Amino acid sequence: VIVGLTLSPGPCGAHVRVAVPPRAVRPRGVGLPWGVTIGGSRGAGHVPGRLCDARRMEPRISAIVLAGGRSTRFGADKRAAQVEGRSLLERAIAAVAGVADETLVVIEAEPVAGSAAFPGQERPGRPGGPPDPVAAALAVHPAARLVRDGIPDAGPLAGFLAGAWAARHPRLLVVAGDQPWLVPAVLTLLAGRVAEDGPAALRGLPVPDAARLAARGPDEDAAPLPFAARREPAVVTAERLLGEGARSLRALLHGLAAETVPETAWRALDPAGATLRDVDRPADLPG
Repeated sequence: VIVGLTLSPGPCGAHVRVAVPPRAVRPRGVGLPWGVTIGGSRGAGHVPGRLCDARRMEPRISAIVLAGGRSTRFGADKRAAQVEGRSLLERAIAAVAGVADETLVVIEAEPVAGSAAFPGQERPGRPGGPPDPVAAALAVHPAARLVRDGIPDAGPLAGFLAGAWAARHPRLLVVAGDQPWLVPAVLTLLAGRVAEDGPAALRGLPVPDAARLAARGPDEDAAPLPFAARREPAVVTAERLLGEGARSLRALLHGLAAETVPETAWRALDPAGATLRDVDRPADLPG
């Protein structure tokens, strides 16, 4: 005999609480909703809605991998450099693929014929196609989409904007193609900071437009990459900053008043701080 039944509607079906006498026996053939369990005098469970999928109920995430730098300090196209048998770019794509719903790889604008795209190289890759290291990484991750930077020599801010224009989802997760040690749990933490049900919303505060990782404590020392942002305000701010002549991602994060995730919070997931490491020179690669 059921003496009490409470349904609490949720975004994904309903939560159920059932009250029954301690010795009640459910008659044969009488079913309870899937997920309801009875222990002692009370039970609780969840009745999923049709096609219920918790991830579908959240705003989805587009990952942007910025991979269009000229590798000047490295001396060659560093996207081809290997760490543990995989290229830097391939490792960065793999890290975000498990966190985001789509992955966009942003590379340099199509170079003018005969110009040197990278030191010591006239034109890597096939004419009209991506450079060889990029093509190789996309072959391993065929779901990733290639995006060309539409504003040549305008810095990483223009590359970000190209990716944000192409993104399909309202949250953006932005990393560099030369960050081969990204920790997915840290990326998930970042993306959660700009979610409508994230920590700020739970505290009754406005959801921040962007979030980044504190590297040494103060906001001015926060690392620009990786970061997460809400797409709409990020696009508006990036367009305005580019029109004013800005080129850096730090300018974008400042314009968005990005929340800084304390080092103590993200270091719990990445004690070695590997997520912030990138490769600028050959000496940055493991020996």
